[in-house]
Amino acid sequence: MANAMPQAIGAQLAYPGRQVVAMCGDGGLTMLLGDLSTITTYDLPIKIIVFDNGLLDMVHWEMLSEGVEPYETDLENPDFAKLAGSYAMLGIGVDRHDDVPAALTQAFEHSGPALVSIKTAGLAAGMPQYPSWEQTKGFASATAKLIWHGHADQVVDLAKESVRDVAQLPGVPAPGGTRDPVLPV
Repeated sequence: MANAMPQAIGAQLAYPGRQVVAMCGDGGLTMLLGDLSTITTYDLPIKIIVFDNGLLDMVHWEMLSEGVEPYETDLENPDFAKLAGSYAMLGIGVDRHDDVPAALTQAFEHSGPALVSIKTAGLAAGMPQYPSWEQTKGFASATAKLIWHGHADQVVDLAKESVRDVAQLPGVPAPGGTRDPVLPV
């Protein structure tokens, strides 16, 4: 967790002539925000892509798979693009999937450090592709607990996101026969 940005700094220092990209989750990035200062202090032309779903996603899914109701996994994130700007770094915020290509092009054409913050779905399925029987039982137990404790809305949201994700697999149409976009619109 939180290793993309420090590894990108090391890679950029080791190979200054190469383009280095850090693909970060919002939780991992916020754990090491001070590294933005290191990147700009040394003018490292690293491109940081942040997937901002407002959730400690891996922790959330690990808790579910162990049969534990997720606790304290929601994040109240800053505007990462504005935050990057406060570090004298190019900051670009993306809220629509259609805007991703232009944002990435702008970041990669920029000669210095750049951060592209991409808003993503909050509960995109993070379970393993082939969960074990124990993980499946844990997930069922956790969702039952959520419902029992009055959080059925979270289970419904999870189901909606999971159906959306399945619809994006090759050859699987979304409900209504169309494929949903990767990012919310």
